[in-house]
Amino acid sequence: MRSVPEIGDELYALAPTEFTAARDAAVARARQSGDRATATALAALKRPTHSAHLVNLLALRRPDVVAELLDLGARLREAQAQGAAALMRDLSAQRRQLVDEAVRLGAALAEQAGSGATTPAQLGEARGTLEAAMADDSAAELVRTGRVTKALVYAGFGMPGTTQAVGSGPGRGGSGGAGTVRARPDADRRSRQDARRDAQEQERAEQERAEQERARRERDARHALSAAAAALADARAAERAADERVAALADELARLRDEFDRAQAQVRSARATRQAAERAHAAAQRTLARIEP
Repeated sequence: MRSVPEIGDELYALAPTEFTAARDAAVARARQSGDRATATALAALKRPTHSAHLVNLLALRRPDVVAELLDLGARLREAQAQGAAALMRDLSAQRRQLVDEAVRLGAALAEQAGSGATTPAQLGEARGTLEAAMADDSAAELVRTGRVTKALVYAGFGMPGTTQAVGSGPGRGGSGGAGTVRARPDADRRSRQDARRDAQEQERAEQERAEQERARRERDARHALSAAAAALADARAAERAADERVAALADELARLRDEFDRAQAQVRSARATRQAAERAHAAAQRTLARIEP
């Protein structure tokens, strides 16, 4: 029998609406074959949301795209830890572009898989999940395996504890006295400056994220408006075409009725002519009979 990961890949590539039935069928087959361990493992698999399904398809169908995203996330975290502001700005721009492209690709894969169109809200959830994977190793591993079941939350780039305070205190070798290493005043000043720079950079990063979120919402709203306008235009065009067809058929029906009335009149006239000819023919026959000896 196939392994649990192999079956899981197939299940998580299915549309969420098909997941539960397919999983239960796989569990039943495992039980029938006597493989209780596989049946138990498969039964524990949870149905993904639409946005999670989108991310899973990226991992399963385009692992190269996911690998590129996660690699960029690691580089961005490293740049943040080093306080490389210019590099962070450059990598952040790359992150926005790659995430947008990945989300669009995932939505296309989901539609191909029979999951239907992805809503703006679901696109936002998928985007947040990918950003969370770029910021956190555990989220990255979950996304890489293609086993996401619900949207992951992105709470700011970087991991807790990345920035640490610098100050005086006991050294590794003892609890004070000769073993104590104290920071010099210039080191304290540099530490405070570094802390301020970190705080300013973090604030800029949060402002950038807020601006990105606003731009994303505006972009999604514009896309939704454009799609609705296109659907409305199509509906109006279909209505006009139907009205024109009805009008054409009504004209055709009126013409056929007139033609039918004329044909009926011709039938009545021909019938009267025939009857008159029959009477004349009968009279001629009677006259001829009287003349003949």
